[in-house]
Amino acid sequence: MITFENSADAVVIFMFYGAGRHASSGSEANFFAIRLARTFTKRSKIAKFEGAWHGAYDPLHIAMKPPFYRPSSGGITTGSQQDTIVVPFNDFEGFKNRVKHEQLAAVILEPVLFAGGCIAADREFVKALREYCDRTGTLLIFDEIITGFRLGLSGAQGHYGIKPDLTVLGKIIGGGLPIGAISGRREVMEQMDHTKYSGLEYAYHRNTFSGNAITLAAGLATINILEHSPVYEHIDRLGNMARDELNRIF
Repeated sequence: MITFENSADAVVIFMFYGAGRHASSGSEANFFAIRLARTFTKRSKIAKFEGAWHGAYDPLHIAMKPPFYRPSSGGITTGSQQDTIVVPFNDFEGFKNRVKHEQLAAVILEPVLFAGGCIAADREFVKALREYCDRTGTLLIFDEIITGFRLGLSGAQGHYGIKPDLTVLGKIIGGGLPIGAISGRREVMEQMDHTKYSGLEYAYHRNTFSGNAITLAAGLATINILEHSPVYEHIDRLGNMARDELNRIF
């Protein structure tokens, strides 16, 4: 188990509440996050939103584009997706209707649907999901592979002011080099600790290139630059200029 006690605020925020695990890619991190959620809750079903892209893991490789009921690739079996419930984005009533008879292990949310059209989640929608998960014992997973560090050092959860139970991160924490990470509440993350859990209580997590030293050094350098240089201010200013000029032209 990796702990961060005296690191920069960005690291503390992003390798949450003191515990995190590395993987080799975002797809791999999502796979391990779903396995962990199922282990912790002792449930199988997961909810995944229409238009969201969470990598190549079979149970998540569905509903990226219409028709939403079909897998997004050949070679994916019906059985591998039978525990995935596809739910509408930014529509909490529609979400509730589709999951009302289910006990979910996790709801996985991409706070901004990038593959689905760069659509941001409504703040009230995210808040309602957090309340639903608290009420039903479901884990809320933020897939911040894209939004992590792009919306600020605290990512989408800093932007919305809402903490998920687990967060999945990708290449940005490696300075663009291959990496993934799962982070979250300590009591959830601990079930990946083989010194404390075994058998079906243990969520297996190992891979050859986890925590690659070169990648982590590049990631730390990136965090230091983002934390101490006016990167976000500069990018936001350029974005505002582009939007203002496009509005003027149209």
